[in-house]
Formats: sequence, C-alpha cells, structure tokens
Amino acid sequence: MKAIVAITENRVIGYRGGIPWRLPEDLRFFREVTWGATVIMGRRTYDSIGHPLPGRENVVLTRKGGLQVARNGVLCTSDLKVIARLCKQVEKSGGEVFVVGGAGVYKALLPLCNEIFVTHVKGYGSLKEDTFFPPFEKEFDSKAFIRENRRMRIVHYLRRGPKNEGRPGLTHRRL
Repeated sequence: MKAIVAITENRVIGYRGGIPWRLPEDLRFFREVTWGATVIMGRRTYDSIGHPLPGRENVVLTRKGGLQVARNGVLCTSDLKVIARLCKQVEKSGGEVFVVGGAGVYKALLPLCNEIFVTHVKGYGSLKEDTFFPPFEKEFDSKAFIRENRRMRIVHYLRRGPKNEGRPGLTHRRL
C-alpha cells in the first residue's frame, strides 16, 4: 500500500474540509500516479470531492458499520481488516492501492504503507490550518525527487527496513 499527499512545512493538509492551495501540476501528478489504481479515502474526503474519482476503484473508509457498495460502485467499509484483505488481493493481482486522505485515514493506514509520494507545498507556512498529516520521517527515507518548481517539490519516500533495501526509487510504472 502507498500513500499520496500534499503537505506544507507545518504538515497542513487541509482547512475546513478543503485544500488551501491550488497546484495544477500536483493534481496532474496525483491523476497520473493513481490512475488505474484503487484509492482509499475517508468519507469527508469523498464528500469534498463529490463523486468517485474516475479511472480508479474508490474505497471509502467510514465509521458506519458493515460493508456496502453504493449505487455509484464505491465500496464503503468501517473494517480495517476488509481494507487489508482488499489491498492484498489488489497487489497480488499486480494492482496498486493508494491512501489519499484525509487525516484520520492517513493516521490509521500509514503504518501499512511502504511508500509515500509527498508534494511539499512551498510558501504556505502561515495558513489557517486544522488538518494535518501524521509524522512519518522516522519511518521513511526519501528515495527520489520526482518534480520541483517554485511552488512545490514532489518526493518519493520508502519505508525503512530490509523489505525495501536495494529497491529502486521510482517504483511506479508511470513515473
């Protein structure tokens, strides 16, 4: 499982249910990397988007019990064991699974992720803030810089440990 996120230097990922910046290049990168993959998000993140992300299998982690498939094909569950089984099935068949937010979902699933794609947003250090990405630097090493411009820097991180030693930095097929 992988995570993908955009954060400021203060770890801000959102404010009042939205993203406090607009970076078209980051959105293009998000689309490229997650296209054809399974994406896992929280209900509030899903509601803020307003529809399933096209070209991806959408899974919503919610507090409501059980396992449901919505009319629009979105899988909704509150069970982390269901998420773990789904990830194993997808990855066993050669697919990819990305955690795409929000804060509670990142906190719950980051321990299961071996890779993180982080867009470090520049120049937004004094934003109003209420939603943060959990600390990850003690568990992950930067493997590759992917893109950089005056407003952002995208970095690929791999979890430390024997499982990832010697792995190439850019593991995603479209990068």
